[in-house]
Amino acid sequence: MYNNERLNIKDYGYFVNNNQQPLDEQIVVPFHSNLGEQYLISSKYRQVFFRLAQCFIHQQHVTTCGVASSVMVLNAIYVQKQIKRPLDTASMFKNVTTNVSMANFIWTEQNFFENTQDVLNQDEIMGKVTDHHNEYNLGMRLYKLSSALNIVLTNIHMQAILYYVNKTTEQNLNEFRRLIKDVMNSQNRYIITNYNLNIQCTELNCGHFSPIAAYDEVSDRLLLLDPWASFSPWVWVKLADFYSSMNTRDGDNYRGYIVIGDIS
Repeated sequence: MYNNERLNIKDYGYFVNNNQQPLDEQIVVPFHSNLGEQYLISSKYRQVFFRLAQCFIHQQHVTTCGVASSVMVLNAIYVQKQIKRPLDTASMFKNVTTNVSMANFIWTEQNFFENTQDVLNQDEIMGKVTDHHNEYNLGMRLYKLSSALNIVLTNIHMQAILYYVNKTTEQNLNEFRRLIKDVMNSQNRYIITNYNLNIQCTELNCGHFSPIAAYDEVSDRLLLLDPWASFSPWVWVKLADFYSSMNTRDGDNYRGYIVIGDIS
């Protein structure tokens, strides 16, 4: 067993909601709550949920939320399009009796890194090495993830389009709502978001990635399939507050979202 104190590991544990407000008035509502379940049942914009939920994965490293989000989306796309996925070499084994090797063909964090190594440096993202400025720059920026996705999406005639949220206005919010409704009921479009995690936990003033899986119009909430499931459950968040959490700085640019779909 690891000793967290000796290793200086910060353990946030599992997200605990200590907010005393009625649940339906709070910014964040856990998916597994009775109210969270009602939101999904009543939602008219949830087709993406059923495709993504069957492909959900936990991020394997604290800093690979963007990669895990991408892997979920890619597996959902490949299943929908009935395309053979890449080999998962970690799953390979050889039957010594028949002398036949077997393995899974599925998108994983590892083969995503292998297919996008021209853009993503796995060791830098995981904080194992410094970047070209000789600094530790854990995780990744939105533009890096968009570029990596386009490398693998081009092969199946799809694309990732990046949008920075550099201001919050009623017009922006209404346009985002319309986009969410359209994508959530589409046949083969997805959205991966990059936002400030303090919307879920005030202790964590840092960036995070999650795909959106559904939208409930009555409560005006989005469902995030958060890949950091060891800390946070899937959650419904108020759209306006979530949009503001994307309208935060990450280096020289703002955070935002990536829309994935067929090349028009």
